[in-house]
Amino acid sequence: MRASGEGSFEKVFKLIELSYQHHRTSPMVAKNFAVEAIQLAHSIGDKMALGQSYRQLAVCYWTLAEYVQAAENCILSLKIFQTLKNKGELVASQNVLGLIYMAQNEHEQALKYFLMAKGIWEEKENWSELGKLYNNIGIIFLR
Repeated sequence: MRASGEGSFEKVFKLIELSYQHHRTSPMVAKNFAVEAIQLAHSIGDKMALGQSYRQLAVCYWTLAEYVQAAENCILSLKIFQTLKNKGELVASQNVLGLIYMAQNEHEQALKYFLMAKGIWEEKENWSELGKLYNNIGIIFLR
């Protein structure tokens, strides 16, 4: 899907949503949607969409247990959101990166990213997300 102009932005987010919907049941299909979203986001020059697309591709690789690729794409996402100074997106990427490290039993790295996310969720007073994050931290200490 190569599109430009009006509607391209919406197409990127539709691809991200399709990828998310399929990542557990059809991870390869989900991966293809995420790659397509990255290509489209690049073509329209939308950094926010690009960061979200990289994070979604990271989720697909995480689901496939391809952790090196998952971490690489999630780190690309983190760098974009740091540049944009978008804490809401940054915290989502930190959480995903924590999950990727947790899946590899790299608990110190996972905890590092979960604690970074914790600070942002506390600052935003988002208790629901903070509760989910505490659950992830608790899982580390159970292992």
